[in-house]
Amino acid sequence: MTCYQEVSCPECDSKCITNTGHSLYGEPRYRCQEPDCLTETFMLKYRYRACEPSLSKH
Repeated sequence: MTCYQEVSCPECDSKCITNTGHSLYGEPRYRCQEPDCLTETFMLKYRYRACEPSLSKH
């Protein structure tokens, strides 16, 4: 049985996401496909917490 994890954009909650490769440490990197979204790329698990979207908003 195959299990899938649903991924959504942390900025706009869109489900239109594509995989854009991996980080230096092997974590998958994703890109939001919504044209109005400001998110360039994001990961579900960050090695360095300061890069997490919830912490980097000013």
